[in-house]
Amino acid sequence: MSYGKKISDEITELIIAYETGYLMRSELLHFSIEKVNKGNVDEVWELLPGFIHEDIILYFSQINPDENGVDQNPNPCIVPLSPGGIVMRNWLVKSRILNFGCDIYLDTDIELNELSLSIARFLPCPHDPSELKGDNFTIYININNEFDPEGRYSDFLFYRYLVEVELNKSGEFGSFKNLIIRLLNFFWGNKMPAVAACDFEDILPNKGKKQFFES
Repeated sequence: MSYGKKISDEITELIIAYETGYLMRSELLHFSIEKVNKGNVDEVWELLPGFIHEDIILYFSQINPDENGVDQNPNPCIVPLSPGGIVMRNWLVKSRILNFGCDIYLDTDIELNELSLSIARFLPCPHDPSELKGDNFTIYININNEFDPEGRYSDFLFYRYLVEVELNKSGEFGSFKNLIIRLLNFFWGNKMPAVAACDFEDILPNKGKKQFFES
C-alpha cells in the first residue's frame, strides 16, 4: 500500500483482502489496529466493520498492560502492544468502549446483608454489606434502581440486585475473568438467576446468562 493513500482507502483494501481470502481474520485485526498510527483513531474505528470491533474489544480484554503498553502478566499467546495498539487501547478505555469491569444482574429474595455475607464466605474476603474487597477486585452489591417485582420474571434488567465487579489496577484480566466465572457458578449453583454484562461476556460459560430455574 502506498503512503499517499487515504486511511479510508487503506481500510477498504484490508477489508477486501480479508473478504477475498488474502488475509486471515487475525491479520485483519492487527493490521487494522496499526492504522491508527497513520490516521485519527476515531476515523479508523468508524471505518471498521462491526465484527472487527468485537475482535478488537476481545483482544484488548485479554491483556493487562501498564502505561507503556507492557503486559504486567505476560501471556505467550498475546502479542506485546505496538505503538498503534497503545493508542487504540487508551482511546477505547477513554471512550468507555473497553471497560475492565463486569455488572451482574442477580435475582433472589435473599436480603442484602445475607447475600453479601454468603458471597464473602464463598470467595473468601472481608465482609461488608455493600462492598467486598479482595487483593485485585472490588465488588459492590446494591438494590437495582430498575428493580420491578413483576418485570423481573421477563427481563434481567429488572432483577432485584446489581452486583458491580471492578478490576483493581494491580489486577490481571485472566484472574478477573475467573472470578466472574466463579461468581456466576456460585449464583447458578444456588438457583439464583444471574446475567453478566461486560465486554467479554461471550467467552463466559453460557455467555454469562442463566435467567430461569425450575422450582
